[in-house]
Amino acid sequence: MSEKRTIQLGGREYELISSRIERFRTDHPTWSIWTEVKPGENSIFAKASIADDEGRVIATGHAELSRAIARQATCEKAESKSVGRALAFLGYLGGGEFASAEEMENITTHAGRR
Repeated sequence: MSEKRTIQLGGREYELISSRIERFRTDHPTWSIWTEVKPGENSIFAKASIADDEGRVIATGHAELSRAIARQATCEKAESKSVGRALAFLGYLGGGEFASAEEMENITTHAGRR
């Protein structure tokens, strides 16, 4: 079994998406994750689907990322975020939340600016 890898965000422990993917692969070696990434004018849209070994979609996650905010690797970030959300729907929560580490970091960073 793979070990959970976590970081601290806003005083809470958050499991990285890569760690959740490893746990998912260990638990369900015959299931699949596939993604679709579609560029928009100002945003990137991503959808991740998780299917069981019979091809039935078990969970889906969506993400939208602004090109202006993300600046670099927008497609990759949106894709990772959608996979994290799909995994969360299966119970592989990052820290008891559906939000990605980046979303949680943005929340804690902006909370002090109110």
